[in-house]
Amino acid sequence: MNEDILIVDDNPENLKLLNQLLEEENYRIRIANNGKQAIRSLENRLPDLLLLDIMMPEMNGFETLNEINYREEHDFPVIFLSALDNTFDKLKAFELGAVDYIEKPFSIEEVKARVKLQLTVRKQKQRIIRQNRELKMAKKKLQENERLALLGELSAKITHEINNPINYIHAGIEAISKDLIDLTDYYQRTLEIVKQAGDPVLYKKVKEPILKESFEELRASITETLNQTKQGSRRVAQIIGSLKQSYSRTDIKKAACNPASVIKEALDVIKTISTKNIKYSLQLNINQKIICSSQQVFQVFLNLLANAEEVVDKEGEIRILAWEEDKQLFVNVEDDGGGVDEEIQKSIFEPYFTTKAKTKESGNGLGLSICKGIVKEMEGELWYESRNNWSLFRMKFPLVEEN
Repeated sequence: MNEDILIVDDNPENLKLLNQLLEEENYRIRIANNGKQAIRSLENRLPDLLLLDIMMPEMNGFETLNEINYREEHDFPVIFLSALDNTFDKLKAFELGAVDYIEKPFSIEEVKARVKLQLTVRKQKQRIIRQNRELKMAKKKLQENERLALLGELSAKITHEINNPINYIHAGIEAISKDLIDLTDYYQRTLEIVKQAGDPVLYKKVKEPILKESFEELRASITETLNQTKQGSRRVAQIIGSLKQSYSRTDIKKAACNPASVIKEALDVIKTISTKNIKYSLQLNINQKIICSSQQVFQVFLNLLANAEEVVDKEGEIRILAWEEDKQLFVNVEDDGGGVDEEIQKSIFEPYFTTKAKTKESGNGLGLSICKGIVKEMEGELWYESRNNWSLFRMKFPLVEEN
């Protein structure tokens, strides 16, 4: 696309000449007869370069540029045109942000050369800014990939170490259950043998401890405890499996899926590790699918729920609400932990931002930033709201249109 140049001059002859010679260089030219016209033109579209005459009625060039600077931030270069050649005016022009100063009467070749130079400088500056932005994004992505790789490696080691004792616990429960059955049978056979011996005194002595301790109730209690322990060990194994699946993989494949089950898994993890008596509310009205990765959904909700669990009181409340509306899926993660101060709400998704004191145990302030990035990759949005001391992390995702 050819560069856009705005020329501002109250002299029709100057406008005609500048318009002609710059059009010959294939620039797109706009003209204004005074400062007010120039400002109105800028409101419609910013140029790539501004040629601005100083000596104009009502609003001179200095006043015009000062008004432009006041109204909005801009990055286009400004070249002043003037018959004034004193040092004071030139200094004033540069103080206002001009990049060059061309004296009248001007040389056609000089104007072309100076315009070309400033447009080239602007292109190079924009390219550097763009490259710096891309470099920062690449660095951030690299750091995230390194973090996930390290987390995946650590998760694999932890799950491997935990799986062994979990297996021992499960095997031990099975063995104790079998031994309890054998012990019950042993007591019953022993009692029957004593009874058949025909010694009432001995029979009473053997049976009395059994009656006194309510053997059947004790056996039932032990059996129930073993069953609960067995269920707990299975649940721990399931959680470890979820963590291993979510963090040990390096490939992240997105597909149309219903995220409800993964959200429930993340909540189950938080429930298991929390030591608080938190009231959890889960309402997932999700019937259609979104484009997502189970690993990424798990990571987002595990992070949001972990943050919520940390800030609520010992008997606090956490809610997860999901509903479909206008071809979109809305999901809220809410907690009654007091909300976030308004002055820092705008910063909570920034990388490395944290309100926690820096300790070895504290996070690095990347959690919410990563969550926002993941949600964006899933073509969704994540934002924060605070209502009556409640924190609401709100998300929306486009639903997959069914054929």
